[in-house]
Amino acid sequence: MNEDRFQRDLHLVLREIAGEGAPASLRYRLADVTVRAPLGHRPWFVVPLQLATATAAIVVVALLALMLVPGGILGPAATESPTPSASASPTPSGQPSSTPSPSVSPAPTLSPTPGPVGWSNLTWSQGVVLTDGQFVQDLVPWGDGYVGVGGVDTGSGLDAAFFSSGDGIHWTLVKRQSSNHSEAVTGVVAGQVARIGNRLLAVGEAFMNAPGQLPDFAPPLWESDDGTTWTQVESPTWDAASTWPTWLLSGPHGVVAVRGGSKDAVVLHSLDGSTWTRATLPTTEHAIARDAIAYSSGFVIVGRDGQPDSLSEVSDPSISPFGVGRPAAWISADGVRWSQATVEGNEVAGAGLGKVLAVRTGFVALGVNSTADHDGTMTSWTSVDGRTWSIAGDAALPFAGTSDPVYTADGDRAVVLGEAPEGSGPAAWTTSDGVAWARLALADSPEAVGCGESSCVRLQQAWLVPDGVVVMGTPGPVVPETLWFATGS
Repeated sequence: MNEDRFQRDLHLVLREIAGEGAPASLRYRLADVTVRAPLGHRPWFVVPLQLATATAAIVVVALLALMLVPGGILGPAATESPTPSASASPTPSGQPSSTPSPSVSPAPTLSPTPGPVGWSNLTWSQGVVLTDGQFVQDLVPWGDGYVGVGGVDTGSGLDAAFFSSGDGIHWTLVKRQSSNHSEAVTGVVAGQVARIGNRLLAVGEAFMNAPGQLPDFAPPLWESDDGTTWTQVESPTWDAASTWPTWLLSGPHGVVAVRGGSKDAVVLHSLDGSTWTRATLPTTEHAIARDAIAYSSGFVIVGRDGQPDSLSEVSDPSISPFGVGRPAAWISADGVRWSQATVEGNEVAGAGLGKVLAVRTGFVALGVNSTADHDGTMTSWTSVDGRTWSIAGDAALPFAGTSDPVYTADGDRAVVLGEAPEGSGPAAWTTSDGVAWARLALADSPEAVGCGESSCVRLQQAWLVPDGVVVMGTPGPVVPETLWFATGS
């Protein structure tokens, strides 16, 4: 079957599971799985697992219930909050300019010696439920608090929304903007936010009424000097590119927007968020982007050099829907000129680096290097400079097989949160080198995570911030988004 047919079938299954009685925001989020490329919200392996699961589900005429979690900019997930960095000071240094002519910074210098992780505990706050149809898609530390972007579910559509917060979990709506583009679009929300010097840049994210479509217009860009007053950016070069990015990344030489997913990656660069140019990823076949981050010396994109994923016309789950290729990574100091890294790995169906995290010693990536990895086993790679990646043969991944874990990193440490292997409660692990993972003790955390019951929490995203982790999830299928602050100690 072709991609459009698959997306229509998957959309119908998801909508039936959600039901018309579920909140509109949940139904839109389920439908959105078939519309946009994976965002930082979702685990790296959700897309290939979705394809495989969907194939089997369609074969048995949707008798199997699919449980998918949709996922926004930098960092975690895709997000700029905070910018992944190889140092403790990730503040971007790019300056606005009308002409995109950045200089190339030196190759990254990263310490090869791991230090102490620092945290041994996470103490969770009481969960704060967002009300009045409001939801946060991404956030970034700003001043003494945070700026968040997202939307408002009106019941008949979605509006873009901008928020401020002093603690990362209690949010105040500061701006709301509706969009009326066409009947095909349920709404356009603010999906991601990034820092460019002393300004903020946000990009829109569309929710479609029908799966397998993207809007026929460019996503809106908004900018702000204070996190409260937002204005739309007028950019002919952005409009001409008309790509809806999966990641919006702020680095030392401007901002990069990357469109990932199952097709060739699209990479755009700007020094000021107004004038955009398209960059090229060198590749022997196709550059399939699965994750992207910014760090103190540039940008890293990971994925596969090979064929895109696709579904076979034959309804046979034994036929792999995954594209064949080799794990791949690309690195750039300026976001304009990219080089392909040397990555150890096998040429197999579905191969690829799926999640990349910046840590104290460099980078760690998780992904698929054999068909056995499709069951969630995962292969781990490490790199000191982003240019050469080696399989971490001694790395034990205690969260391997965990249902839908969420990842976050800040250039010093990485944190993974998911379901505890011994039960339905939450668990968290941290590392500073990508090889040795330490389990964190949790206090006052939600009782259950990802167990499939109506009272259980489905973790959606996490942001590593200076004093802890802001965690977002949904406790049950009909409960609005809930946020917690897990303080590290």
